[in-house]
Amino acid sequence: MAFHLSLLLSCASSDQASSLATLLARETRPEFEDDLSAEEKALFSAIEDLEYPEAIEPQGDQILISWSEIDGMDFDDLEMLLEAPGVALIGAYEVPDDPMAADDDESMSQFWINESGRPRAVSAAKAQEMLPEGVYHRLVGG
Repeated sequence: MAFHLSLLLSCASSDQASSLATLLARETRPEFEDDLSAEEKALFSAIEDLEYPEAIEPQGDQILISWSEIDGMDFDDLEMLLEAPGVALIGAYEVPDDPMAADDDESMSQFWINESGRPRAVSAAKAQEMLPEGVYHRLVGG
């Protein structure tokens, strides 16, 4: 379980990023997929069981999604979203429920990067080195 989880995704288009934002938001997430297009149905089935995010920020063909104080959800729960057509992970950042239980400062949080189309867990130092410029700070909120 995570105390905080931020995710930056690349979408096939700005329209797909906007659709994803609409489907994720509490105010606009449909209860049923009946009136959705085929592309929206694929996205909806990937996110329908996710908690509502605290923040959703589409920008062009990218979308930053953040959850805080979430119960029973962590990065592994995003697998279907990360496998949705047209969606690709840029980076993710997670702080577990009890970061103080970590053995050292590096273990207090976890980052993921996209490596050959698959998420790979890396340290904070490695994330700063490998993520595109500015992404690290967008993920950690700084």
